[in-house]
Amino acid sequence: MELGIALLAALGFLAWEWRCPAPLLNPRIFLHRGFAGAFAVALVYGACIFGTTYLLPLFVQTVQGYTATRAGLVLMPAGLILVAVFPIAGRLADRVPVWQPIAAGLLLFALSCWLLRGVHTDTPSGPWRSGSWSAGSGWGWPCPA
Repeated sequence: MELGIALLAALGFLAWEWRCPAPLLNPRIFLHRGFAGAFAVALVYGACIFGTTYLLPLFVQTVQGYTATRAGLVLMPAGLILVAVFPIAGRLADRVPVWQPIAAGLLLFALSCWLLRGVHTDTPSGPWRSGSWSAGSGWGWPCPA
């Protein structure tokens, strides 16, 4: 119900902004392929980062019963992987086209989502740890680009 109301509100906003002579957000900008593509990539990254930095720690604390300290310790390797990827990605950013590290990051985030697809209350820590690690790596590749 709430998603339906949100969708109707978003469509109403877009219809209003399309007709307005001085819109707050000009919806015509989405007709430019470069901007629309960058927006789509940012939307996917935002959703993946939300899932791995908010939902995954919440899952291990509330569903699997970890303490906040234990949840932080088991998810810490994802952050360390991110720290290790940053300098490598920074060096590669000057040598390869911009779309390549972004595509690599998206693929690693897709792998993360695939690894986390069946996580439930009785899931051992392996699948969600590997999904977290993949997300940590996926987040690092596009940042210097």
